[in-house]
Amino acid sequence: MGSVAGPQGAPHVAEHQAWYAAVNALFGDFKRFAVSERVLPRAVFTAPEIATVGLTEAEAKAQGFELDISRLELATLPGALGGADAGFVKVLTEHGSDRIVGVTIVGEQASETLSGFVVAMKHKLGMNKLADIVQLDATLGEASRLVAEAWQQRRRPARTLKWAQRLHRWRLGRQR
Repeated sequence: MGSVAGPQGAPHVAEHQAWYAAVNALFGDFKRFAVSERVLPRAVFTAPEIATVGLTEAEAKAQGFELDISRLELATLPGALGGADAGFVKVLTEHGSDRIVGVTIVGEQASETLSGFVVAMKHKLGMNKLADIVQLDATLGEASRLVAEAWQQRRRPARTLKWAQRLHRWRLGRQR
């Protein structure tokens, strides 16, 4: 069912669409479900792998999105695994929001590393939530947390930071 239901013939997409087709055939009189192609992962199994979910930068701009782009070079991962240090993670977020619009990963095991972003996008978890997830150290899965933390660092409110610095200076001065 899934192979003929949609534009992509990939097995994982066909399986996803088949579930919706079956449920709608059985229960469509009561409630119909629509397939969301917004979070269907794609991969090219080359060396290095290329994996994406959501919109590419060109697609997002064509649709009128104002974007913030976060990019993490895999070589900056602590304890980067042999051969896994070539490549990057690029996350597109809607400007002024932590909502993830698209992700592109290029590198070894990119298709495996993408899964955390697919879950985040499917369940509308933004970059702030990704930054709070504990990942195993020295794994490619840690890239999702690190790129989210980098996103947070660029958006720290300067006014709040200045207030916190003054508070801490005052607290340290009281202890002497």
